[in-house]
Amino acid sequence: MSSPTPVPEFQSNQMICLEEGDRRLYAEVIDVITQRELIWARPLLLVNGWDAIEHSGQVNPAQLEDLREAAHLLLPLHLFRPAVDMELLPLFPYLVADVEAKLEPKGAQLRQFIDQVWRHQMAKPLDREANKAPDSAIDADSSDASFDRPVSSEG
Repeated sequence: MSSPTPVPEFQSNQMICLEEGDRRLYAEVIDVITQRELIWARPLLLVNGWDAIEHSGQVNPAQLEDLREAAHLLLPLHLFRPAVDMELLPLFPYLVADVEAKLEPKGAQLRQFIDQVWRHQMAKPLDREANKAPDSAIDADSSDASFDRPVSSEG
């Protein structure tokens, strides 16, 4: 029997990051639901083209999506990692509350990003199932359909 994957420990108000390709979602932890291994997070900033920022050290506001007014997220813990101080330094001016005029709030990008992450994460179990022997396949009708999509407080 394999040991479970260690789940990072997060605390309220901690900055966290969800990476998908060259995009990063930065959020603040609201709460951790340990029984279900979920994290309730408040999205703050979606960064497009992280590699360019990392190489140049320069942030172009066109690469950033202000998500401070977006719906909260409830997603699996294993998708996130703690945000590192050094990666936040070039983004900090855009996270300060009194500079709201610098970025135009946009919510559609968050939805697209979460959908992309979800499709990628859902493909992983399907790839593993496809490689199993037929006698160990799980009947699709018996699967738990309660976790088909990410939960958002958006209507």
